[in-house]
Amino acid sequence: MLLTDTLTENVSTIHDNKVVIPEGIQKILGVSDGYRVMFIPDGEEVRVVNPAVHAMRKLQEAMKGAAERAGLYTEDDVVALVKEVRAELAEERASKNNESVHRHEYSDFLRHMA
Repeated sequence: MLLTDTLTENVSTIHDNKVVIPEGIQKILGVSDGYRVMFIPDGEEVRVVNPAVHAMRKLQEAMKGAAERAGLYTEDDVVALVKEVRAELAEERASKNNESVHRHEYSDFLRHMA
């Protein structure tokens, strides 16, 4: 549904070219006092959007088809990938901890030798 199909508002700029967004438009955008909005030039018009919603839509567009390209077709595929990544991270952490322990042991050894 287009915004113009539901609600049309005329507003004027106030001090320092600020615009007060009418309450009905705020509800449509899901914003209130203190929220940010984004102005997107669109030909001879400008779209006013909620930047969080806009960013999420852009991310969804960019990620469209990514799961299939990664071979993830079912929830079980996703669970298996998460388990695999977690296991790799745990292995990396364990390796770093072992390196850290060995460095400390070597430092202690050098101190005792001095």
